[in-house]
Amino acid sequence: MGTFKTVGVVVFDGIERLDFEGPLGVLGWAARHSEEPASVLRVSKDGRPVKDHLSGTTINVEGSLVDFDGFDLLVVPGGDTGQFADDGELIAGVHKLGTDSRVVASVCTGAFLVAGAGLANGKSIATHWMSHPRFESRFPNVRLAKDKRYVCDGKLWSSAGISAGIDMTLNLVTAEYGEIVSKKCQGLLEYFPEPPWTREEVSEALGS
Repeated sequence: MGTFKTVGVVVFDGIERLDFEGPLGVLGWAARHSEEPASVLRVSKDGRPVKDHLSGTTINVEGSLVDFDGFDLLVVPGGDTGQFADDGELIAGVHKLGTDSRVVASVCTGAFLVAGAGLANGKSIATHWMSHPRFESRFPNVRLAKDKRYVCDGKLWSSAGISAGIDMTLNLVTAEYGEIVSKKCQGLLEYFPEPPWTREEVSEALGS
């Protein structure tokens, strides 16, 4: 068991803010309660600010993908794959940092970057349920965990869509900081979801 003293977050145009803000909230409380401060750095492929895909607001960064040698934890969020999934420079940077980081954690469609970088070959990974068919056709060498909100396979952690990133990070905190710290994080986040709709009702609405 250890702690994350350095956390890198890969950001890019088209990113979903909650994919990394949720996990960072968990990690921030974990650092506070363990009294083990963590350095959190947002990195883009060229060191320039990026914009998220829903509000178009700017996300500032601390450097580029090539400015760092790796982290204790590398977080790879997702978002609008049409804006980032085929970006060769971004994928190459994820490969470099992911290879040199102790733990890699993807959220939602961030799985496309991790798999594209070759970091998930022969491993199990989770991603957003609506992306399952496209992911399977694109990455036949990766085992898609369709029935999991999060999964751990060696140094690779991954989660399904957006809120599942919080589930993943709470379990990651349990593994790194212990159960008590994880429970404190969940309580302070008041993370006891009570969604108004079932998966079936949501699927019907999305298909209409």
